[in-house]
Amino acid sequence: ELDRPNGARVDNALLGGGYNFAADRRAAAALVAADPAIAYRIRASRTAVRGAIRFALDRGIRQFIELGCGIPFPGGTHVVVHQRNPAAHVVYVDDDPVAIALIDQVLDHDPTIGAIEAKPSDLTAVFDHDQTRRLIDLDEPIAVVLTHVPDHRRDLTDVITALWKAITPTAAIPTGMSSGQHQVPP
Repeated sequence: ELDRPNGARVDNALLGGGYNFAADRRAAAALVAADPAIAYRIRASRTAVRGAIRFALDRGIRQFIELGCGIPFPGGTHVVVHQRNPAAHVVYVDDDPVAIALIDQVLDHDPTIGAIEAKPSDLTAVFDHDQTRRLIDLDEPIAVVLTHVPDHRRDLTDVITALWKAITPTAAIPTGMSSGQHQVPP
């Protein structure tokens, strides 16, 4: 529905991306009107996440999973990762079919990138998915980027705890923020 705002596209608009429509830009403008610093905070958060990704790359990590990726353009995890290591693997996970469809459409040609439509907190679905099994070696270090993850602190703690149990102890878990996908104005 292009006439209704979509959380992932609103975030894309706030980041200055081109994968959004008039309804998304109106919603982004309403968010900025209510909180003038929101776009700055989201961009600053993405900058910090990109720095954490570079840190992980500098330590030899070659596998990345981004939970709650939204629309990872511009400057998504795959861009940062492939600037330093074109052979590294990235799996994007989001429960928004719009975001996953766009990732599939734009990045379908790249065998080092996968996209999974799943709830970011459903780690069983994430790690059992064909894309994850194809791209991620669980015996090697993994960096997991938490972007749009559960809104409740307890749920986030549960996700992080489950991640530590699921992946090698040398993993890194950078986090970021969004506009709050579930708070998009009508």
